[in-house]
Amino acid sequence: MPVTFVIGRAGTGKTARCFGRTVEAMRADPLGPAILWIVPKQATFMAERELTCAGGVGAFCRTRVLSFDQLATEVFAECGGAAVPQVSPLGRQMILGHLLRRLQPRLGFFKSVARQAGLAAELDSTFAELERSGKTSADFSELVAELEAANPADVDGGSLAAKLRDVRLLYDAYQSFLGQERLDPQVHTFHPRSA
Repeated sequence: MPVTFVIGRAGTGKTARCFGRTVEAMRADPLGPAILWIVPKQATFMAERELTCAGGVGAFCRTRVLSFDQLATEVFAECGGAAVPQVSPLGRQMILGHLLRRLQPRLGFFKSVARQAGLAAELDSTFAELERSGKTSADFSELVAELEAANPADVDGGSLAAKLRDVRLLYDAYQSFLGQERLDPQVHTFHPRSA
């Protein structure tokens, strides 16, 4: 499949060129191979409307206008990556809320606020940052051990070590609940647990 990149600064006729070539191809062979017109997300509606109204072809089924996000989703689905269901941000927060309620008796630092609104969202963003930076539960264990060794008198109080113990407990439960290894500590990539 040939790919053509049209690059240039604003106002140089990139969109008009893509539009003209797409309409030509649709008129020449209405049922030919698919044409994918990739535009920024905010321009997808405008490009589809332009093809429909100003193209003069009446209707079309050969051309698809996609944003980069939509293209990535389709490529991912085509390559089998969509076999692992994606959990939405709201879904992750619901999971974390459930885990906070279930683990509340075992929590130290977060025990009194486990049912407060907003904690699940904060934990979700914290876990996302941990995954991006390649941190694992083992890293938490090491850090907690270092903090406890540095300040043994503050082990049971409202210390950073108590907070990190709770985060480690919730992070382990979260990964277990999702049923997948979300992070490979060797290469920092996401992959499903092998069956």
